Amino acid sequence: MSQAHASPASVDSNPDPATRLKLYRTMLEVRLVEKRAYDLFMQNLIKGTSHLALGQEAIAAGFGVDLRSNDNSFCTYRGHAHTLVRGA
Repeated sequence: MSQAHASPASVDSNPDPATRLKLYRTMLEVRLVEKRAYDLFMQNLIKGTSHLALGQEAIAAGFGVDLRSNDNSFCTYRGHAHTLVRGA
């Protein structure tokens, strides 16, 4: 059973090294993409507004690591990171 669908008492608060590495790499990838989007926005190469999730990478990483391929998600505001971890 996926941790997101497990009861709180059964959630492992100490993930194995492979999961920790995946979380770290996902957070880093999200940070780099968000930072690049910010840089492009500041250069006026991205028009409109910018709603980045810098500093919230762990939320998207945890979401992405535990997500199953048949899970549905819907993000609107500051959703770049969640879209990225879904594979876009």
